[in-house]
Amino acid sequence: MLLSLDKFDSVFGLKLGYLLFGATEQLSRALQGKDTTLQETITAANLAKVHYTRLRTETEFKKFYESFVSLSMGKSGEPVLPRYRRAPSRLDDGTPPHRFACPQDY
Repeated sequence: MLLSLDKFDSVFGLKLGYLLFGATEQLSRALQGKDTTLQETITAANLAKVHYTRLRTETEFKKFYESFVSLSMGKSGEPVLPRYRRAPSRLDDGTPPHRFACPQDY
């Protein structure tokens, strides 16, 4: 477990999951509140919607990615693309698989 946490992609996935599910957790707490009104639930749902809409832009992802890479440079090393693997022949339809240009595109 400790070795997998030293890899860039594992830590990146955890950090991205925290960013994505943080808004959902706040929405869940607002919906399950004992004294929550309808207006508060609508407001919480709209805030989550705005949060996810903002995160879906290329600039926000680039900002998140660059901040994470600069933060993790000393800890988990340089991000690298996973090793290229061919699909099994029973699943191969003859077209070449997509190859990403850099780890950020992946």
